[in-house]
Amino acid sequence: MTQLRDQSDKIQIALWGVGGHARDTVLPAIAACSSLKLVGIGTRNDEVRAQQAELYQCRAWSCLEDILSCSEVEVVFLATPIGLHHHEGLQVLESRRHLWCEKSLTSSLVEAEAIFKIAESTDRSLCVVCGPLYHAQFRKISDLIHQGVVGKIQSVTGFFEFPHMSGDNIRYDPDIGGSALLDLGFYPIVVLNELGSSEIVSSSARLEYERGYRIDTSGEAAFTTESGLHLKSYWGYGRDYRNEITIQGELGSLHVSPAFSKPKERDYSIELKTGKSTIQIPVPPENQFVTMLQSFCETIGQAEERNRQRNWALQTQRLLDRISSCAV
Repeated sequence: MTQLRDQSDKIQIALWGVGGHARDTVLPAIAACSSLKLVGIGTRNDEVRAQQAELYQCRAWSCLEDILSCSEVEVVFLATPIGLHHHEGLQVLESRRHLWCEKSLTSSLVEAEAIFKIAESTDRSLCVVCGPLYHAQFRKISDLIHQGVVGKIQSVTGFFEFPHMSGDNIRYDPDIGGSALLDLGFYPIVVLNELGSSEIVSSSARLEYERGYRIDTSGEAAFTTESGLHLKSYWGYGRDYRNEITIQGELGSLHVSPAFSKPKERDYSIELKTGKSTIQIPVPPENQFVTMLQSFCETIGQAEERNRQRNWALQTQRLLDRISSCAV
């Protein structure tokens, strides 16, 4: 790994959007990342803005334009609803700041392509959040697959489902990008695609729209790769909690739960079944968000890494677009 900038020269970041996820996960991870300095936060909520600025001893802004007027800010982390990412992302990149964005990048491929184009033309980093890919659990699963512990992989199945939230939750608002596909489906689709590591040659999908809701509330997708591997992803609101991946090989299987979101104080071990034997392979605790941010930091000084992350951001949006386009 190429060394980052000198420790005394931390990358200066601002957060725009301070909802529950940002308060519980993003801000603590920024504070714990040794390569980052939190310059300030931005939200239109006066009470939250005051509380979090006091907690993190940083500046506070009520609009994105004020963040972008601060010369100290190098990176803006967008933690706003998906439907706002296109307009706000363009603002960030046009101000020649680096853009790190919560998933999904945008609501459509057209919007993602516009963001990618300006990020590429200005040579700014464009990083999209996918914490599970940075966790020790994912690295261990990948190692076990490559080591052939369960033989040739035949299928990978992922579930990310949980009960409905309160009806006024912003995730149910289509006007700001509400969508179970973009919110929940992103993880089992993208993570399984990374595990497949082979070109997709066929796909099918189904989106469900539960009565009383204005968005797609659940769905499923199936892919076949050029190597013959079958990937199946399931996601949705209004279901029993499931957060898991099962990898079936010709000699056995691997199972992990939790696989996507990583609640604190949970066991992240991997269950390995071969024949009549079942063992638990330990995985050390790790804050996947801190590890992810540390990886994002590498894009600031490394052109090759900036290019890789930009292309990955666009590729994931193409994958989501493929699903929505073929869904019945």
